[in-house]
Amino acid sequence: MFNNARSLEQKGVAAVAIAQDSVITYVAAKYDGPVFKYDNGMPVRSAAILPPVSGSSLEVQREKLFGLDPLEGIPLYQEIIDALITPLGESYCTHDIPEVTLADGSKIAGELYSGPAPQSTVQPRYMPANTAENIKATWESLDRTDYRPLIMPTQARVTAMLAGSSRGASPTTIHKTSTWPSGNWRITVELAAVYSVMAGATPAMFPACLAMIAAGHVPYGNSTTSFMATTMITGDWRMKLGVNSGGDAFSPSSYGADVLGRVAVFASKAVNMHVNRNSARGVWDNGSWQQTDPNYPQPGHFVSLGTPSHYEMLVIGDNQEAYPSGWTSKNGDQGYTASASYICTSTGWTTIVHSGHVTAGGLPPQDLMAYYMGGTIGTNTCSLYMSPATAAILHDVYGFATKAQLLNYFPLNVSMTARQFWGNGVTATMQYTQVRSGTEPYSSYATLINQGNAEAVIHPYTSSNSFRVYVVGDADGQATWHLYENSLGAGTSIDSYA
Repeated sequence: MFNNARSLEQKGVAAVAIAQDSVITYVAAKYDGPVFKYDNGMPVRSAAILPPVSGSSLEVQREKLFGLDPLEGIPLYQEIIDALITPLGESYCTHDIPEVTLADGSKIAGELYSGPAPQSTVQPRYMPANTAENIKATWESLDRTDYRPLIMPTQARVTAMLAGSSRGASPTTIHKTSTWPSGNWRITVELAAVYSVMAGATPAMFPACLAMIAAGHVPYGNSTTSFMATTMITGDWRMKLGVNSGGDAFSPSSYGADVLGRVAVFASKAVNMHVNRNSARGVWDNGSWQQTDPNYPQPGHFVSLGTPSHYEMLVIGDNQEAYPSGWTSKNGDQGYTASASYICTSTGWTTIVHSGHVTAGGLPPQDLMAYYMGGTIGTNTCSLYMSPATAAILHDVYGFATKAQLLNYFPLNVSMTARQFWGNGVTATMQYTQVRSGTEPYSSYATLINQGNAEAVIHPYTSSNSFRVYVVGDADGQATWHLYENSLGAGTSIDSYA
């Protein structure tokens, strides 16, 4: 909602970002307090509401609109009106909102700003000498660790880590733009080396640590609900890192996976806290952090439940050697060579683990999978992580000679009622804007509800492009599978950081 509001403001249209109160508090703490601003210095017009937000009835939404902003204690509707008609003021912003000419020829005056953009909070490069216990306690007070034992990043260890990559010889940075929930951010390669030492990496692992930071989990995604994380390593670096792609791959069974996950956690905590923000709300004092403004808690915690996948970012290897004949691995899907090494990441809402197993003579596994896929319709993406035995049954018994054949099967066979579709709060949030624009099939799905046909059966997935299939696990194990609401990206090359 904040990005949409900013886009409208830059086109000359005043806009108010309305969000759950915990999100407003989080963003305000990161973007310079009650009158918080975007990266370019433009102030944000905002208003807060109490949860639930997703999937609320019109009655509940009306109650919220005519209720109070829980943070400001004033009527929400009046706050919205005041924000839309009140100029932001010259002292806040470097961005100019242009004059707008309406269809009837009348004009809306622009707003001009000349104030400075927010400045980054620079943290000291070195901490004062102290015991390892006190240093660890300091980082924990900042919520900058995963609260597990750490390797102290001494200068000698960091220097040795930097020697593990050609990037370590110059003061380069890893940077991303317009990423949720942190906006633009930069991390120096030296700081990445610090996190790699803390996580227990060796210098030989440093290229992979750099790629992990750049790959997409920094900062790890979240919203008021809980985004789960998935990370897949492909190619020869699976073996170099010892990342497990066989039996027990999704469990803590790999040192390399644990290290990469921790590096991403440390970098995420740093980005969420301090990059390009005046959000520190405190001072350093002899190596310890002193909170100076109790009204602004450290940002990062606006999620209702969270997800255990953020402990280690669920790092697994693609079992490239175990795909049935005619099926392509992740590297094959992307057109990469088998040896090419990439870190591929994704985030999503729903996680379904099928703890039982399928058999050649039981319910066809593709039908059981289709049954569960209704739970992942919120973002219209669905990924299957199946054991080699499951893939073999689909290939040998049910005749899916290629992954494409299996992917084409699901849109025709995943079904649910219109009531179930719109009853998913994530679906309502993500897809209802399509109804307002008349986009099919969502407009027809809404019509079914309005006409009293809520129990009508629909096929919510309209394209095989919504589905992905990967093979992970023990070739001699049971035929089991996981179902995640996500889609792995093209990946970040590890070798580019060697």
